[in-house]
Amino acid sequence: MNATLQVTLAPLDVRFARHTLGHLVRRWGAQVDEVLLTVDERESPFRARTERADVQRARADLDAVLGALEHPGLRVVAVDRSRAARRRTAERFGARRLPESDFRGRPYYAYLFGLAEARNNHVLHVDSDMMFGGGSATWIAEAVDWLARDETLVVCGPLPGPPTPDGSLQGQEGYPYKIVGDAAYRFESLSSRVFLADLDRLRARLGSLAGRRIPTLRSVVGSTLRRQVNWMTLEERVSLAMRQTGSGRLDFLGSAPGMWSVHPIARTPAFYEHLGSLIALLEAGAEPTAAQLGHYDLHESMIDLAAARSAA
Repeated sequence: MNATLQVTLAPLDVRFARHTLGHLVRRWGAQVDEVLLTVDERESPFRARTERADVQRARADLDAVLGALEHPGLRVVAVDRSRAARRRTAERFGARRLPESDFRGRPYYAYLFGLAEARNNHVLHVDSDMMFGGGSATWIAEAVDWLARDETLVVCGPLPGPPTPDGSLQGQEGYPYKIVGDAAYRFESLSSRVFLADLDRLRARLGSLAGRRIPTLRSVVGSTLRRQVNWMTLEERVSLAMRQTGSGRLDFLGSAPGMWSVHPIARTPAFYEHLGSLIALLEAGAEPTAAQLGHYDLHESMIDLAAARSAA
């Protein structure tokens, strides 16, 4: 299918990316003709100095991980901050210029650069720590079909968390979208961790995705930093435009076995120790724990399950 899987990485992500990148390619690679990995070597100014000192070694480790990946459409591209690249990226999203980061110092330009660099209009953006259960081989095609059917949709996402028996969500509030199925919900906001976008639709409906200044930050951010980070987050900017234009995001499970996502919040030593086993469980179709059902955030019971399986 003419679609791109796009993942944005930083060198220090290698601690989990050594497991998750292969998982992402295995889960999505057969549904796309391009796998685009964009590596952002510019670290946040808020990162600890001791961590910044480890970046060079982490980049070498990441290069080894990237070199072991296999996909006929694999491309690894460094985030380009040249004047020409900035202009090209801004124009792709209807803006004159784009901020480097949001007000927390988290990447803004790097995310949009990755999307703009894709060779296809339909792009599945996934953060490098995301994991997926279900394993549907048709989810992207189904999502593209629903985008075509409903012009108010700008993005789609897999069901957040493994499905509950009645299809309900836990900890998130979406509007049931019954025409798609029992496990389908419409939201008025974006989650930048995972979404499949029609880039032309995104620009046409939402307009410019340039950052918008937040005047209230003037009282809490020093004048030196204000020029660099006094911007809305990408999620906030897109979500605001979605609400203003009546646009939506569709999260759905899809045809059996469907596709659902989980995101690790607490990256504990146990998480890193058993991450490989956890991914193996997801890919084998193991039944999620009762505590994980309906929850998007990874529950510690899943890590315990992975530890028990690996010890057996």
